[in-house]
Amino acid sequence: FNGVLLPGPGSPEAWLRRCYGEDWNTTVRVWNHEFNFEDSVAFNPDRITMPLAQYLARVEALGYTPPDKPPADIDEALAAISGPDNAADRTHKASEALKFQLVRRRNQEEALAKQA
Repeated sequence: FNGVLLPGPGSPEAWLRRCYGEDWNTTVRVWNHEFNFEDSVAFNPDRITMPLAQYLARVEALGYTPPDKPPADIDEALAAISGPDNAADRTHKASEALKFQLVRRRNQEEALAKQA
C-alpha cells in the first residue's frame, strides 16, 4: 500500500466475499465516518452503491490521478501521507470544512426518516 508492504489475508477473495458480498469485485459501496451512519434511523446500506465502472468514471471526472511512481522506500511513503502538506492533513481540513454541512444533512435525513 503506497509502497509499504503490509500483511493481508492468505485468501483475499474469500475474505472480500465475506466482508463485502459476492459482488465485491464489480460493485462499490462508498462509506465513511461522516455519512450514512449504521446507528441512524436514516441508514440505508444500498444508499451509495454503484457499479465499479461508474465509480471509476466519477473519480476520474473529479480529477483524481494516481501517483506517478511508487515511493522509493518506507520513509518516502510515510512522508507522502504524514509530511508537510500531506494527504492526511488535506483530508482533515476538507472534512472540517464540511462538518456543519454534514451535520445539517444528517439532521434532515433523520427527520425525514422519522416521518416515513
